Formats: sequence, structure tokens, C-alpha cells
Amino acid sequence: MVRSGGLPLKQLLVVDDNRPVRKAICQLVSGENEFSPCFEATNGAEAVELAKSDQFDLILMDLSMPVMNGLDAATLIRQLLPEVPIILLSMHGDVLKNEDLGKFGISALVAKDRAATELIPAVRLLLGISGRGPI
Repeated sequence: MVRSGGLPLKQLLVVDDNRPVRKAICQLVSGENEFSPCFEATNGAEAVELAKSDQFDLILMDLSMPVMNGLDAATLIRQLLPEVPIILLSMHGDVLKNEDLGKFGISALVAKDRAATELIPAVRLLLGISGRGPI
């Protein structure tokens, strides 16, 4: 997919076992002109499998999920896609210290209760997108 101006849309993978949360995150980013519709996974193992077959520009991943948690998945995905930023989403914003994030391949941590205001700026920063695109 291509946006106005001929630039390709950014591909995002949203990983969360809670369907309403996953859909809310996708809806939040779909309001931005630079992103294609989200790819979705319900757990870390699904995310790792998708990372093997698709090229993503950024991954948004929940910390606590069944089958495989976000930290384990991020560690494996980092080996497959070393340049792709991973944002960890958590109900507990202080679950990890900033210096610990890199150990797991996490680029940023956003608390879910602050996602409405902090997620898009974090995504834009990690993807090198400034300001809002054309409307």
C-alpha cells in the first residue's frame, strides 16, 4: 500500500491476547495516515511465526500473554528482525527499568493506561516520522 506522495505505508504488528485491546490499538494507529491496517497476533508464539514470513516496520506487543509472553517473543523476534523496533505494552508501566529493555530487544515501554496519549508519539519517534502527515 502507498500513501499520498508515493511513500509506502508502514506495516505494524499488534500482539495482544485481549481482542478488544488489540482492536483499540489498531483503531488508534489507523487514524494516522502513515500506517496500513494492522496485522494481528494473539500471543508471542504467533508473533514470532508472523515475523518469519512478513516484513514489519514496528511491533506493538503486550507483556503478559498465554503461550509465549512478550519478553520471550521480543527476544526471538529481535533475532529475526534486528532493525524492527518493538514497543512493549503493559498494564504496569514500571515493570522494567529502561536499562533492562535492551536486554530483551525492547525499544520502548508504554503503559496501556497511557497508550491513548503516548503510543502514537512513541511509534512516530521510533519510525522517524515527524508531525502529522497530510490529511
